[in-house]
Amino acid sequence: MFQNSQRLFSLSFLSLILILADTAHSQTLADPLEEDPPLIHIQGDPEVISEKIRKHGAGLIRASLYSAGWNYVIQQIETGDKKWLEVGVGLRSGSDLGATHSLHMALLEEDPPLIHIQGDPEVISEQIRKHGAFLIRGSLEYAGWMYVIQHIETGDKKWLEVGVGLLSGSDAGATHSLQMALSEALVISPSEVLQLAPEYTIESVCSEDVDNYNTYEEAVAKNKKAIKAVSSIDDPRLNKRKKTCLKELNESPKHLKSFYGE
Repeated sequence: MFQNSQRLFSLSFLSLILILADTAHSQTLADPLEEDPPLIHIQGDPEVISEKIRKHGAGLIRASLYSAGWNYVIQQIETGDKKWLEVGVGLRSGSDLGATHSLHMALLEEDPPLIHIQGDPEVISEQIRKHGAFLIRGSLEYAGWMYVIQHIETGDKKWLEVGVGLLSGSDAGATHSLQMALSEALVISPSEVLQLAPEYTIESVCSEDVDNYNTYEEAVAKNKKAIKAVSSIDDPRLNKRKKTCLKELNESPKHLKSFYGE
């Protein structure tokens, strides 16, 4: 009898602890730094959805749509209503391949053609604007991707615009390749690179990537050329980016020494 009472007390005490812990956890979730986007109901107002896309990002809002809600949104976009078309365009940047295709169909847009190796940079940039970076990045076969990377490295402004346009739809590996291509172009067209590159990429673009060089001497030589090129920028509008870039470039030699064992 005593053992049963003791066991009952232990279970009740444990239950109380779990309830308190769950309450504390719920309270923590109830006061986040930024509220989670609410599930968008089937009868969602297009202006409200567009505002949520701007606030939380297209990827998160797309994920918050359950199947019935997604189908409702697609059907409303197909009506051609301007506000719903804005929702469709807004959602496109945060959608996977299947969802992107559904949006293209709803927006009555043609599927983007496969970009050939001899792609014109202006045509590619136009396709990125029209279809989104994610879909265009996915349409590049390997040879075409390497062709794009090599042309971004030349520092040609039209190809730099292609590189910057593709950044928003690239995974980690592709993003690294694009940033390193912009880094190579920095020596040739420093002003254009710092002007076009997104703010969040400046440090990465201006950091020396050891994968690009066979020897310490080769890496240091590139670093000196980049410092000279960036130092020559005299556009006051780029002063902040120039300062950030030079800071990264001047710190690179010690990292290169450590990597190459010098």
